[in-house]
Amino acid sequence: MATKLPKAYSQYGASMGRDSDSEPLQGKLRLERVRLTGGYDNGGAYWGIGLPLFRAEDSKGREKFFRAANRETAKALLRHGHPEGSITFYR
Repeated sequence: MATKLPKAYSQYGASMGRDSDSEPLQGKLRLERVRLTGGYDNGGAYWGIGLPLFRAEDSKGREKFFRAANRETAKALLRHGHPEGSITFYR
């Protein structure tokens, strides 16, 4: 089941995307594809149309939103620049 994202809109309209944490994610990560409907996530943030959107979260609650062609590519992007075996994934 997809994570329910917090509300990202107000009386003035939808936010453009969501912020990602600036610190690198570490350890075991939850990685999920964010479903978009007409370019909006389930919290109302607008992402537009393009490659699939992914969300990664580590055990400290830091999260990163990014686009990748598929889950395997998303994993490779998250592992890039980290020592081998230092980033693992649930599921």
